[in-house]
Amino acid sequence: MILEIANSDAPQTLDTLINPVTRVFLERPLIPLSLKFWILFLYYKIRFNNQTAYVLALVRYLKVAAVVTFTDNYSFLGVVNSVIPTCRVVAIGIGFRTRDQYIQIKSILETVCEDHSQKLHDIYLCWGQRDVDLLNELGIAANLIIPIGSIRDHIFRASNPLFSEKIELLVSYHRIGLLSEEGVNPIEKSRKASASVLIKYLETYCADNNIKPVFLLRPGDQEYLNAQIQEIDKSYRGPWIPSSTEGKSPSYSTITKSKVIVGIRSSILVEALGQHKKVLACNMTDDPNLDLFEESICQLTNPRYSDFSERLTHLRCMTEIEWFDAVDDLASRYISTDKRDVHLKLSNFLDMIVDNRIDAAIESLSSD
Repeated sequence: MILEIANSDAPQTLDTLINPVTRVFLERPLIPLSLKFWILFLYYKIRFNNQTAYVLALVRYLKVAAVVTFTDNYSFLGVVNSVIPTCRVVAIGIGFRTRDQYIQIKSILETVCEDHSQKLHDIYLCWGQRDVDLLNELGIAANLIIPIGSIRDHIFRASNPLFSEKIELLVSYHRIGLLSEEGVNPIEKSRKASASVLIKYLETYCADNNIKPVFLLRPGDQEYLNAQIQEIDKSYRGPWIPSSTEGKSPSYSTITKSKVIVGIRSSILVEALGQHKKVLACNMTDDPNLDLFEESICQLTNPRYSDFSERLTHLRCMTEIEWFDAVDDLASRYISTDKRDVHLKLSNFLDMIVDNRIDAAIESLSSD
């Protein structure tokens, strides 16, 4: 049996598994549990936190052979296979991880148990070679790390044709509440300061170049969409267009239609770079932790308006070949895109993991 620790944002890629899948939401588990389960839970609770003890008890109670999750920062990820070697744990990253986020995840692990040498992951399917190198640099251990790219991006590209580029400038920095909140940590404060400057630079640039930008909205109910629109209206004083939130994967559809995507620090920018779209990550502060990319044509740090205007105009004027030559090495490090329909291979990969055929599983996922 496979235990999926599910969340509402997870791509639906596990429907073709040979082995049965039990889905559990840690926030609201619905499995009827017996006294035996709670005895196991209390046993593990002596050494671990509630979340980790709960998953360990589930694995033993349900006789689980593998755990899979699309959330890569759960506290149990590096523990289950160490405590119960017959169970493999596969974490599939669906968002881009920055250096400070990896450090934060490591600190979470250190609160789980006294053994600080505990591995962060058993099997980790990350986005690119850059993740592998960064984890090694930070001394974060895992049994197996495989860069596979963005599953959501793979799913979208496998089922959608190419779109013509109709959007001159897409703004993806926006997150509801960003400009109004105080920020609970230094990174959030830097992000807020960066957003305030970026919005002013965009107002001036778009007015000077007669551009009506499209702001990328996050899908949700009408109240949530209205709240996003109202907040952008309050902060951006020029004319703008909200992106469509209709249909499947509306964010990816919008990216595909866009010529240039501007933002601060988000997974969307990395996925767009993986599609060889022209992207510009803007850190409008001197906080290096807010940088998204390594020093490159894709990254601006604490720029003057003249620097921002010059770089954005340069990107808009570059040919596709010039852009590809400039960013191909960077893009291939940040997000793997050379595998075909990798999301369709996940089921086969997980079935092999259950049978503990690790080498065959790796080969099945890595081959074109």
